[in-house]
Amino acid sequence: AWVNAWKQSYESYNNSHLRSLSLSEDDSVLCAELWQEGYEYRLYRPDGSQIWKRAGVDPVLSPQGKLLLWESHFEGVVLTRLEDHQTVYARKFEEKVRLKALADDGSCLILAGRPLCILGPDGQQRWEAWFKTDPSALGLGPAGQMAVIRDSHAGSLHLPWPC
Repeated sequence: AWVNAWKQSYESYNNSHLRSLSLSEDDSVLCAELWQEGYEYRLYRPDGSQIWKRAGVDPVLSPQGKLLLWESHFEGVVLTRLEDHQTVYARKFEEKVRLKALADDGSCLILAGRPLCILGPDGQQRWEAWFKTDPSALGLGPAGQMAVIRDSHAGSLHLPWPC
């Protein structure tokens, strides 16, 4: 059923293309980020029916697919409830957001420049740490283990995530 929903989203001669795909842990929501006339994301149910479509970049689904953390050029990082498409909060960061993770309660982990912070479900900062230098690559596991690479050096951090 997913296939029928992608008829306008495939890469084609007019350079529309899929940028990323993600699924909720229970496979109830598919999130696609794509370019057609601008960057947008689309959310679908397993039967291919569309839940929502909106301009925005770098969407991240919560594990249960009830919340979406995404970026707006005007508002910054935005947390949205999918059941009613309402914004829970929006927060701007001075540096480019390089990593986002979202928990089911609305808490999120964000790396923007060198500061790494955890925001609570209300958007208020609950925890913060700073990298001495910018990592060149990183990855985050589901239990809060983060792998970090800087030039030819690598390390691992255990973060208080998920909250």
